[in-house]
Amino acid sequence: MASQVLIVDDDSTMRADMIRILKASDPFVEITEASDGIEALKVLATTNVDLIIADLIMPRMDGLKLLSAIRQDERLEHTPVIVVTSRTEIEEKLLSFEHGAQDFLTKPYHPAELVARVRVMLRLQAQMRAIEQSAVVDTLTGLYNQSYLAGALSREIKRCERYNLNLSCLMIDVDNFKRINDTQGHLAGNEVLRALGRMLQTTLRGYDFAVRYGGDEFVIVLAQNNPAGARHVAERIREMVMHYMFLPDHSPPNPVTVSIGIASTPGEVRPSADRVIETADQALYRAKTSGKNRVVAVDLAA
Repeated sequence: MASQVLIVDDDSTMRADMIRILKASDPFVEITEASDGIEALKVLATTNVDLIIADLIMPRMDGLKLLSAIRQDERLEHTPVIVVTSRTEIEEKLLSFEHGAQDFLTKPYHPAELVARVRVMLRLQAQMRAIEQSAVVDTLTGLYNQSYLAGALSREIKRCERYNLNLSCLMIDVDNFKRINDTQGHLAGNEVLRALGRMLQTTLRGYDFAVRYGGDEFVIVLAQNNPAGARHVAERIREMVMHYMFLPDHSPPNPVTVSIGIASTPGEVRPSADRVIETADQALYRAKTSGKNRVVAVDLAA
């Protein structure tokens, strides 16, 4: 997966120069720009990044205020930041580190030094994420596991509260999964779960994430998705599953379907993570008891 870098500088020429240097060293790196701290926070509200390169002196919101805002956000607090500035005073460096910067680069810089520092930060970030994910990833499906869900959902609720965004949660259950295990065997059941995990990954965007909740249940958290958008995603998943040949080598074929419950919350409503999950589970129960292979939605604002 390509690395995501955010460059924050009020000098458009400086941003263009950095982009040229970094693209020359790694054509696959994906770079987003912002002209100051306020614009950077707007970008970070909708985009996951692996590294932030920020100027220190900028209008409206400078680099130190941006660092403070980043470190106050649980979702961003471990994102590395390289401060780049023409200021050479030791006090400026110390202030940057005190506010949460991981590295400091003085302008004018040598292109090779910029590339080297960026590579080190991206490598360390990748190593840290690999360690973190080893504890929160389900080994069968490759999705996050249940232990990841509560904290991640709480952080996402807080982010939506800060930026007044919608949020929806899908709870998905494989219909008649026990029958698959009983008639085709547990290895076949595992293959269904693996294939479904891969399928769910294809529906994710930006801050969305999918979790194997337990057994044959899955959860998808859709950031910035209103009830209509969440239902569209859920119906698309339901139809994809219904038409997919999960066990082509098994005879007779055993069609697979899913039931899906949706809990949606508008920007002004802030339920707890437990309530979101509980509401999605109740919607799923209604989908199962009303015939299966269907979607039932509940609006938490109702």
